[in-house]
Amino acid sequence: MTYTQIAVGGKVAVVIGGTSGIGRAIAPGLAEAGADVIATSRRVEQVEATAREIEQRGRRTLRITSDVNVRSSLQKLLDASVETFSKVDVLVNSAGRSKRAPTLDFPESDWNAIMETILMVAALTKTLAIEWARYGVCVNVRTSLRFEGILSQRSIVSLWQPSGPWKEG
Repeated sequence: MTYTQIAVGGKVAVVIGGTSGIGRAIAPGLAEAGADVIATSRRVEQVEATAREIEQRGRRTLRITSDVNVRSSLQKLLDASVETFSKVDVLVNSAGRSKRAPTLDFPESDWNAIMETILMVAALTKTLAIEWARYGVCVNVRTSLRFEGILSQRSIVSLWQPSGPWKEG
């Protein structure tokens, strides 16, 4: 059954962090709604599994890993997406990192890795939308995950319309 509540048929979506958490729900949903979807993350096994699910929905995808903390991996992702699909219409930046541990046992290095990822996602969302706009990005979404009650779950959606209103077709 095709999900038709959002009109993304013929669109190309990149979901950074699209193999787990919120991104893992968004990626197949976009495919179900008719978009070709590139779901990416640091873990190749999860990229492969999510790509198979997207293809089972009759949509095209790429199998490519990325890490928001490694800027060159995001450039590689953009280059491969544009080379294959000629555009990117939707960018979802849902990358995150988490670890559950008692506060007193929580290693500082783990805390720093989590915070670095959260801050990079926040900083990159707007930057990537602007940089990728020339390739067609019209919708840019950032999601962030809850961290043990300190950060609340939220989604931010911004419409980026470099060449006028979103047009179906």
